[in-house]
Amino acid sequence: MSQTSPEGQAAEYSIRPYESGDADRFLSLYETVWGTTKSRAWFDWRFAANPRSDGIEMIVAEADGQLVGAEPLLPYRLRAGDEVLDAYQPVDWIVHPEYRRQGIFSAMTESLLSSVGADADLLFNFPNEQLLPGIQKFDWQAIATATCRYRVQDPAAVAMREATGSRSTPSLFATAASPIVRGGLRMCDRFAPAHADVSISRVRGVPVETVSERYDASVPPKLHVPRDRAYLEWRFANPRWETTTYVARRDGGVVTTAVVASESVDGSQLVRVLDVQPMTEAVGDAEAFEAIVRAVVTDNPDASVLKAPTGLFPGVLRRSGFLRDDSFPLSRFSAATYHAVRPLDDAFEPAAASTDDGAGHRGDALDLTDPDDWLLALGDHDVA
Repeated sequence: MSQTSPEGQAAEYSIRPYESGDADRFLSLYETVWGTTKSRAWFDWRFAANPRSDGIEMIVAEADGQLVGAEPLLPYRLRAGDEVLDAYQPVDWIVHPEYRRQGIFSAMTESLLSSVGADADLLFNFPNEQLLPGIQKFDWQAIATATCRYRVQDPAAVAMREATGSRSTPSLFATAASPIVRGGLRMCDRFAPAHADVSISRVRGVPVETVSERYDASVPPKLHVPRDRAYLEWRFANPRWETTTYVARRDGGVVTTAVVASESVDGSQLVRVLDVQPMTEAVGDAEAFEAIVRAVVTDNPDASVLKAPTGLFPGVLRRSGFLRDDSFPLSRFSAATYHAVRPLDDAFEPAAASTDDGAGHRGDALDLTDPDDWLLALGDHDVA
């Protein structure tokens, strides 16, 4: 197929699935588009090591002997109680700046949708304001705004535009990390409550058995990514991260776990609370969660920004100086990221999760476009 370039030249491009020799070309295109260098080890972890995939799921565009577009997918298993669904998460969709507005994005997306419908029930992802209009033309629905909380500790975090996501701008952090806010953080830390009956241990990496068992003890009824062992071993093994799991115990028993990743971005440190178990307040432990949050803050005094979820024990996070990015003052400087969903079959019937007796239970029908039917952690977002 061909389109006319902005210079009036005819650009011939082809659309095809990913091939084994495309990895380095993808990384080169990624650097061109985002100005960020990612390693081959990162690529292999992100796309090749996914336990749900038999191969790398990606549609690419070629023109003039180079890769000019790519639309990767990450396969996911979703679960709601005893129901399971197969899903894909679109990530890192890019088109070379010199080949935009030539139909490449639409051509790749059409090819992608024609190839995945038989393999999954839905697509879900987290587009910014620039990508959302493009995918809405292909029946994606923005069902909610994806929010988070930031504890801004260093004005120098203005350099962290890429890793904090599309909601961040230099002015956001420069404003929030004023001397007044920093003084407020010192007050938060000074008067943080102590929970003497909760002990915190730190484990380098992810203690898969501990986190998985804590998840199995309180599986949420809402649609979420199950914390099985294969997922835990893959998701948090990003070679760019230094990962620590905080384990809270009371009377010798594990009550809460939190997977926390630290990453250096342009010389500044970003710390993310990616996963917390249990996932809901209904079965969670506020005091144990607060003890973990205090430990994370104490362990990272030199971090520029700490990032945490919004929905779990918001009072605990407010007391520790974490501000919502969709509320004042951060909302004045932020751009939105959305939770978007694209069902692949209007009449889908989720497969039943296996149980000890081999049976499955189908409860109330899920509405994939209802945000109240979803429960996602930061680690389930497009964070890499």
